[in-house]
Amino acid sequence: SGRVVDVLVGAAGTGKSTAMRGAREAWECEHGPGSVVGLAPSAAAAEVLSDVVGIPTENTAKWLSESARNSLRLAEIDRLRAELYRASPSLGTRAMLHRARTITDEVQRWSLRSGQLVIVDESSMAGTFELDALIEQARTAGAKVLLVGDWAQLSSVCAGGAFQLLAKDRDDVPQLYEVRRFRHEWERAASVDLREGCADAADTYVDHGRVEGGDRESMLDLLYDAWRDDVRDGRRSLMIAGDSQTVLDLNNRARADRVGAGAVSPTGVETAAGSVVGVGDSVVTRRNQRDLASGRGWVKNGAQGTVTALRARGALEVRRPSGTGRAARPAPTGRAALGPRRSPP
Repeated sequence: SGRVVDVLVGAAGTGKSTAMRGAREAWECEHGPGSVVGLAPSAAAAEVLSDVVGIPTENTAKWLSESARNSLRLAEIDRLRAELYRASPSLGTRAMLHRARTITDEVQRWSLRSGQLVIVDESSMAGTFELDALIEQARTAGAKVLLVGDWAQLSSVCAGGAFQLLAKDRDDVPQLYEVRRFRHEWERAASVDLREGCADAADTYVDHGRVEGGDRESMLDLLYDAWRDDVRDGRRSLMIAGDSQTVLDLNNRARADRVGAGAVSPTGVETAAGSVVGVGDSVVTRRNQRDLASGRGWVKNGAQGTVTALRARGALEVRRPSGTGRAARPAPTGRAALGPRRSPP
């Protein structure tokens, strides 16, 4: 289009990731390898974008924070160059050269250049001020920004709405309509109706036996029994509750059953929430922590794993669901994340 910013809208399961992979391939054919940058509002979403589209990715907050520091990096490079101009060969000179090269690489890593395409996935979750700063960077550098997402999904935790404004303001925004994620045809149509806010969509789910009703205790029993049956049949299943106490009760109930079945160790480390984490338990991290290694990457908020061993002072050894990486994680005390301190030998 020749614009600095374009938008791609698609409901969940319509193939946005596949479309982005095609866009990356087409862009690189014109502008060369490495000309596409991937960003997302969360580190977990950025990792998914990297896996699907095949490009290096970052979360938007990290990108903006690091790019803002480039002015300080450039000033340090100028200072080092001035010192090197007067310096004689020595170990100190070699160290300054190495430092200058390192900082130069950092500047290039956190800068945009002419002809690049910046794909921002899950753009509805990006803050308006973040998007404005990113778009200004692209405009200054001669790059382009492609915002990808769905205005009907989760919005930003800070001041947001820019994605929806752009999606609804323009009359030529490309949209993906065909839902591919569901096995049943009726559910594909129902998910779109639900996204559009159609009240009749609820009736469709009721008609197909997807909605149950009753008092709180009965519903919790029904929820738990359905989850337990799924797990016994080898399915991946998730219980969702609306408050922390119910989550804790369901966790403790599930753990007691798994301990009784011999799938989980009865001993473990007590968390601040009051639950116990031991060998065989599934855990989920609660925040990003770049200094804690996890396989070839680092710990991201929402990462899952299975505890395989207890270590000294309550630390845990955790294996990722794919089995591709193990890591030692510090004791889950307070409100800290369950994250690996270092990769084990």
